[in-house]
Amino acid sequence: AGFSLDSDGEAVSVDVFIFAPHDRLVSTSTRFWNASGIDFVLSAAGVKVDTESLMSVLIGGVAFDTPDTIDAPGEPPSADHVFPLYASRDNAHEKIYLHKERYLLFFEGSVRGLSVGAPVMLRGITIGKVLDIQLQLSVEELQFHIPVLIEVEPERVTVRGDRGALDETGMIRQLVAKGLRAQLKSGSLITGQLYVELDFYPDAAPEILAREGDY
Repeated sequence: AGFSLDSDGEAVSVDVFIFAPHDRLVSTSTRFWNASGIDFVLSAAGVKVDTESLMSVLIGGVAFDTPDTIDAPGEPPSADHVFPLYASRDNAHEKIYLHKERYLLFFEGSVRGLSVGAPVMLRGITIGKVLDIQLQLSVEELQFHIPVLIEVEPERVTVRGDRGALDETGMIRQLVAKGLRAQLKSGSLITGQLYVELDFYPDAAPEILAREGDY
């Protein structure tokens, strides 16, 4: 029905009107994706082509579906409910959340094989990705430090109870005190690509959650 640039300039809001009787297919668990054009993927598994109707290919369109998940079924959304618009059907079923948190990790030694976009995983489940990697020299210590900026989606971790009562920073501080640490692990013996793995190491040396610049 229309679109507008958000006040912070970070996103575009698209107004969608769904005609009856199809409106009853939409719930708060429904996922929308960009159905324009043709998705063509060539991988080791073969060739994959995903497309919608000819009309969507020619003039663009948005598709939606409500996949079966572990979560409880969604409720009828309000008129001003906000849905993320995913880039493709695969992205929609992977589910990307709007709320994101950024943290700096400091690694010792080489990070060769770690690249921007590498996944951040918690016990094997992807919860975020690497945004930036730098090499810094501390003038006072004459030591090299490698800060890695990561972005995580806390909502990927299902919380039992009232999530609104949680203080994200306070929770992370407690988890770090309990032994939460980040390690670099190999995602492929062939390519040597690394990823960030989060897990608990109760015997690790004590660390605290601190602030470095804006992070």
